Amino acid sequence: MKTLKFTLVLFLFCTLSTTLFAQQKTSYKFFFGAGKTAKDFIKVDPSTTYSKETRYGFDFGTKPVSVDRSGRNPLKAGFCTSEKPFYFSVQLPEGNYNVTITMGDIKEASITTVKAESRRLMLEKIQTKPGKFETRTFTINTRIPQIAGTDEKVGLKPQIGRAHV
Repeated sequence: MKTLKFTLVLFLFCTLSTTLFAQQKTSYKFFFGAGKTAKDFIKVDPSTTYSKETRYGFDFGTKPVSVDRSGRNPLKAGFCTSEKPFYFSVQLPEGNYNVTITMGDIKEASITTVKAESRRLMLEKIQTKPGKFETRTFTINTRIPQIAGTDEKVGLKPQIGRAHV
């Protein structure tokens, strides 16, 4: 099983680690804060939209707001949030991915809901108190339309093959 790890701070701060095909990048670590970027992480701000070149980004025209709480630990000091749902997508090969999300905010209580694959409810209304963080893990599955070893394809909804969280 491939492994994806997402760490969610209030709404979204992510770390993805995947075992992919040899020709593809095998590890992604995304930082979603407005402040100092954590070591070895890729900075993602609200203007980071999904593209075929990067294979990740905010998707479906959604743009969250970036927040910087400052502090010693950048992984808990910054996050993205929005009044409306927003989507972050990563292009991944077909397979199962474990996703680990840490939710919370240094200064305020938070309520977090996570859907994967654009619609599948994974976490609903996880509440954390100010300064508290909670970690959850779930598995998502991505599919491609091509049936291995054949010329046949399965009908899939648009955007399948990207993990949306």
